[in-house]
Amino acid sequence: MYYEAIADFEPLIFDVVTEYQTLRRSGSDRGAALKQLEINYSNELSDTDTKGPVRIGMAFALCQKKELVTSVKEAALESIQDMIRAGDWGEEGNRLLLRAQKTISQDKMLGQEAVYGKRRIYDPNWQIGDTFIHPLTIPRTKDLGIEGWYLIMRKAGDYTDREGKIHQLVYLTLCPPEKIPPNDEELQKLGYLKMTPLNDYLCQLEMKNKKEELFCGFKKIGNYGKVKEPVKQNTNRPLIASYVLPTSPSVNYPTSPSFEEIVLSKYRSYGIQSSV
Repeated sequence: MYYEAIADFEPLIFDVVTEYQTLRRSGSDRGAALKQLEINYSNELSDTDTKGPVRIGMAFALCQKKELVTSVKEAALESIQDMIRAGDWGEEGNRLLLRAQKTISQDKMLGQEAVYGKRRIYDPNWQIGDTFIHPLTIPRTKDLGIEGWYLIMRKAGDYTDREGKIHQLVYLTLCPPEKIPPNDEELQKLGYLKMTPLNDYLCQLEMKNKKEELFCGFKKIGNYGKVKEPVKQNTNRPLIASYVLPTSPSVNYPTSPSFEEIVLSKYRSYGIQSSV
């Protein structure tokens, strides 16, 4: 990865590269992907502070498979010179810019349009209101007095990130087996699991394939679309910053998904909050 160091210094470069790769894997050819980047980053390209990183990102995006074109190369090199003269990045930044200049200047980076294989994005096809149960299996449930309880997860929305991956947005609660809700009203009574001290309840999870979804052991119990959201929900946090529930196997309990440990930790810290 030619751009790793400078992308750490300026994340906008990373965003441009990954968005280009997503466009290519979604079926766009090189020209169409570059035009779409021009549209998506039109505001940044009109701002002298962010124009340079976008141009550099576009050049590095093409360098990844040595399909750089002269126009993109020249625009990036011009921006690098402007940024070095401005001196806003300081000594370390200028060092990274000079390294980027050296990479982009290489003739071997120029080339024909590269081939990108289409990325298969998994979509579990959950609908808003779909509600699932998951049996809590790790031993810590006994210490918390909730042995045999279930995690209840209700979909509240979703979003697609810049790589095209689909993230499910969900609310959580816990209950014993005899309290598994048969309808919206009973689910509402169970309240919500709070994830942070700042009234954050919304969580996100991304399942890479059907196998991972099956491993998580979600069983749908219905669609409860009339349940009200938490009254005190923090609305300032963007969706992408919702609390992440990892779906991979737990390090300590390999037969259980990692999110179980997080759920129990949050339950111990905050308990279940009333939904009213």
